[in-house]
Amino acid sequence: MSTEYNSILYKYVLKHGWQNFNYGVLEYIDLDKSDSCIASKRKVLYDIEQRYLDRINPSLNINKFAGSMKGYKHNLETKNNYSKVRTGRCYKKIKGIIVRPEVSQETILRLKLHSKSLKVKIYSKDYKEIKEFNSIKNAAEYVKLSPTSVSKYIKSGKIWNGVASLGNEVPSYYFKLESSVAENASFNLSFPLEDIVTKKTKLDNIDVSYPNYSRRAYIFEVVAENNVIYRFKSITKASEFLNISRRTLTIYSQNNKLWKDKFAFKIIKAS
Repeated sequence: MSTEYNSILYKYVLKHGWQNFNYGVLEYIDLDKSDSCIASKRKVLYDIEQRYLDRINPSLNINKFAGSMKGYKHNLETKNNYSKVRTGRCYKKIKGIIVRPEVSQETILRLKLHSKSLKVKIYSKDYKEIKEFNSIKNAAEYVKLSPTSVSKYIKSGKIWNGVASLGNEVPSYYFKLESSVAENASFNLSFPLEDIVTKKTKLDNIDVSYPNYSRRAYIFEVVAENNVIYRFKSITKASEFLNISRRTLTIYSQNNKLWKDKFAFKIIKAS
């Protein structure tokens, strides 16, 4: 026994030795071979096991219910192995737990692009403004394209050539996000923590003053190598700037986990 097992029996064997343990058969069971239902056979075994648990009440059983894993704790090595196996894989919702695959930066930006109400302008092929819309969806409906297609044309900067109808001239459109909106911090196209030089303090990039803040306000800090590299007025502001969801920032802060094995997140109550 070179591996450490998390069980009471294992600890008793180490303490008293195998020679002090006796094993025997309590009961032989004849299961119905014609019954192919595994669940029904398992229930028969569990019922018999429960009868012996109630009668003998063995001290080495950490759980007094047959077939239940309640009370059992996996060791750290097993937990880490489970974590590695599940990383990047998508599972259905089982017992309230959902494991989500890792999302690429491109996917995050695409989702943000569709979720925000942005000013979208449509220009003719000679760059004369035709119409302005409050969202990509509305612009897409106007030219009878999908929002995904309009997003691609915005990203590529290419001119879209429509389909001629009833002998009319083929329409050509050029889509563009209004610059004042695209540069706004509420729609961030970058991931500041990806290529940051951790030893360089960057507090001057963020407004660190907190006037007229209530006693319930919280400050959010990003720490790397014991240096505060970003400080925000709220978790929401941090989420918008860092392109990381509020839920993720909160979970990493509460569990003292490192983002990308490098950055620590701290939620501090403002004084």
